[in-house]
Amino acid sequence: RVCRQAQPSRVMFALILLLGGAFAANPDAPHPHGGKLSPYVLGPPTVLLSREDEEELADGKTIMRVISNRPADESREGGARRLLMVRDVAAPKDVVLDRIGDFAAYPRMVKGCDACHVYKREGRPDGTEEVRCEYRIHALHLKFRYFMSHQIDPEAGCVVWNLDYERESDLDDSVGYWCTT
Repeated sequence: RVCRQAQPSRVMFALILLLGGAFAANPDAPHPHGGKLSPYVLGPPTVLLSREDEEELADGKTIMRVISNRPADESREGGARRLLMVRDVAAPKDVVLDRIGDFAAYPRMVKGCDACHVYKREGRPDGTEEVRCEYRIHALHLKFRYFMSHQIDPEAGCVVWNLDYERESDLDDSVGYWCTT
């Protein structure tokens, strides 16, 4: 039995989601557009935390904020807002990133996720990986089926995602970002 001291990790999560249109998910048809939302980029977070934010995290609290769009994104994103969540987790960052990347376990780990099926996984020469998944989720009496493309950089501890625009999803658009530091 091996025991190791867990170094706490800081987990940053950002998400933007557009619901709209009357799409019917179809893996054999392309999405009606190639993305309305500005995607996140793999790499370290660009959000700076205030002294007050750091104190809240030190007290075990979660930081949740609505972030205004960058002016360049305002017209493209139709007034959508980005959500930010930061939480310190008592686990090494590689363990946290492994949990984030365990898509098959999402139905057990994520409330409202009924299924998550990986249909493509491809490693790249630079050490990053692309993982495409089909999600089936529910919220109240609504059910959604959508297809995501995730880019994972284990060295940076980051994951970004957007809809897989090669397949038609029930969501109009979605982009997001996870980072462990």
